[in-house]
Amino acid sequence: MSDLTIRVRDDHELVLHAARELQRYGRRLFGSTPVVAGPGAGQAPSGATVLLGGHAGESLSEQGYLLKRVTHQERPALVVAGGSPRAALWAAYELVSLWGVHYLVQGDLWPAEGQLSRFPELPDVDLRREPTLERREFRVINDMANSGIFWGIADHERLFDQLVKLRFTGVLIQTYAHQPWAHYRFRGVERSSAGLCYGWRHPIHSGTIGAELLTGTTHHTNPEFVGAETYEEQLACGRRLMRGIFTAAQRRGLEITYFHPLSEVPDEFVAPLEQHSRAVALPPAGFAQPHFSRHGLTYSGGSGRVESYRTPLNPVFVELMETALVAHMQQYPDADRYGLTEQEFPPAGGGVEECWRALDRKYHLESRLPLAGILDRAREQEFYGEGRALRHAMGAIQTLRLVDILVTERDVLRHAAKRGARMAVNFFSEHVQPAVAHVFDPERCEFWASIDYLPARAAERMDTLAFAAETDVAVTMVTTVEDDNVGFLPQANAAALHATVAKMREYGLHGYSFRQFDISQHEPAMAYLIEAAWDAAATPEQSYRRFAEAVAGSRAAGELIAVLHELEQLTEASNALLGLGFMFPNLYRKHWMEGLEPEPEWRAYLGRLTPLRERCSRALQSSNGMGRGVLARFSHFLAFAGEHVVTLDLIRQARRWYDHAQAVRRAGGDHLRYHELIGRAAQCLAAAQAASERALTRWTQVVADPTDAGTLAGLNAYGHDWLRGKAVEVGWESQCYGYLMEAPAAPEETG
Repeated sequence: MSDLTIRVRDDHELVLHAARELQRYGRRLFGSTPVVAGPGAGQAPSGATVLLGGHAGESLSEQGYLLKRVTHQERPALVVAGGSPRAALWAAYELVSLWGVHYLVQGDLWPAEGQLSRFPELPDVDLRREPTLERREFRVINDMANSGIFWGIADHERLFDQLVKLRFTGVLIQTYAHQPWAHYRFRGVERSSAGLCYGWRHPIHSGTIGAELLTGTTHHTNPEFVGAETYEEQLACGRRLMRGIFTAAQRRGLEITYFHPLSEVPDEFVAPLEQHSRAVALPPAGFAQPHFSRHGLTYSGGSGRVESYRTPLNPVFVELMETALVAHMQQYPDADRYGLTEQEFPPAGGGVEECWRALDRKYHLESRLPLAGILDRAREQEFYGEGRALRHAMGAIQTLRLVDILVTERDVLRHAAKRGARMAVNFFSEHVQPAVAHVFDPERCEFWASIDYLPARAAERMDTLAFAAETDVAVTMVTTVEDDNVGFLPQANAAALHATVAKMREYGLHGYSFRQFDISQHEPAMAYLIEAAWDAAATPEQSYRRFAEAVAGSRAAGELIAVLHELEQLTEASNALLGLGFMFPNLYRKHWMEGLEPEPEWRAYLGRLTPLRERCSRALQSSNGMGRGVLARFSHFLAFAGEHVVTLDLIRQARRWYDHAQAVRRAGGDHLRYHELIGRAAQCLAAAQAASERALTRWTQVVADPTDAGTLAGLNAYGHDWLRGKAVEVGWESQCYGYLMEAPAAPEETG
């Protein structure tokens, strides 16, 4: 068959894009470009025809599509059709996959070189696909260095091209109050501070490992922000980037969910909130929020100055939250959904009972969900710390009331340009979640459920979403593909996700939104979720096999599948190492704390990781697949993980010797013993620095996208730079010191 004609049945831009894509893939795969003909064109000159576009009388949903062999004008033809233009585009990509191309989030895997001079016969198929989960969204932006915060417009365009091939329906844009997306003023005070990634800078210098992979001259940043220093420059760059993301997503038929945080108060608005709230009679703080941490331009947890004012009972606070939300909605009025998300550590403002009573008067909650029962169950639950589940429940009640005020009473959705735009709400408490079925208008609001941080723990607790089966409110699962507390340690979570998806179907959830950080290392788990959204019979084993055969080829597929299964078992051990890969400025420094000892679990983890690395290396050596580069990066990733854990273990060993040395010094003991101990500390730090260099050098071989580059920047800035300084400091201390040989006498007691 020498020619292929693509006859487009309508002129929708997504259908025309599908035709151009079939041309592009045909040209690269077969060395020949298909001819594109419009709906009114005459008979094709020769060869076969692809009938692309509408569904030609077939019964398909808006997301359904089909590929069907037919005869057209007495010649072989293939109907490539969808129930909508974007579904027709998905169908076109399905045809390309039949030609041998395998899609990953990070790019395409192409068949081996050796292009054919002609197109193959049209496949004899009668394939119809309808999704089992209607919403499939991919999170972008976020906050930390190993998230999507450093992706520029061109990076997002490439990502969205892949998401369409993988049949995602949309993207979730997770914003934070400190980021530069919109400007507003509150009671005469202008917003005046903003930054990416909490405003932290990730320096680039002569000692930065992998500096050539980073963006910027003096510090790593988003390519759209190079040179932006002032607030005004940051804001202009932020608006341009966000508008570019919207345009790129909409061009590919992707829906947009734009999430905005509730309760976060930028520094410049703390004083006016405090000043104007003093005249408001408010109850005391509802609970003691024990957690507080400063993150550059923002904070998490309790705040002594304004904590009691952050409550929906305070009209000044409600006004501030509305002002910020409306500013974002007016800046980006064409989102399909606007999301409101509770802070991870909710404010401790008072009035939980008053908020519940206000909701009960409108929605009659108490007879269905007694408040005392909610609080008792939360009080009994252990959730990553004593009392945290209770604080989440009390915060969620205030969040529910605040959303009710903003959406129902103040109608903030009127600022949306898209007809039918909805408000998506997210909070953590499983004990308050059932209330959304009675509070939310399903025509205006949706619920996005977060269950747990770890995929395995989320799977165990999916029954908390049983209420979704009894409500018309759309419930979407915030699906944790990996956890940021485990971070860049290797994880394989397909088995846990399989249990999660089964419960999602059982309870009628609308779909999922990924929660992920280091994207390129989690293709197998994401591949399972993508397939499971279209095939109720999909299993992790099938998904692993398809992934392994595409990436490693037939010779090494079995070895790679074994690696993935072993990694699933190792993931539970990784879950016990919470915080080792948390991408924050104390990444290394938190292990240099007085009294910390090396953890035996780390050595056990390394012992299990070593054979995994060896097996992956064997798979790489025998690989004959399309994705040898993907497999090579994964092999480097496993090696990096080992060196990273070794680095942290050596830092802890160094601290142990350092503490022993200081104890000898304080006691005025033998200076030779002190010399031995402080020398061992210096040696351990030197060894840790060498291990860190090996780890970061390995990571330079992992980098496949801007998230990986952000991780590299964070590893340098949060870890390696600090370690080099500490190694030098203790090294000099081991070479030059002095102290009293006898402890000073205790002072005499006085009457």
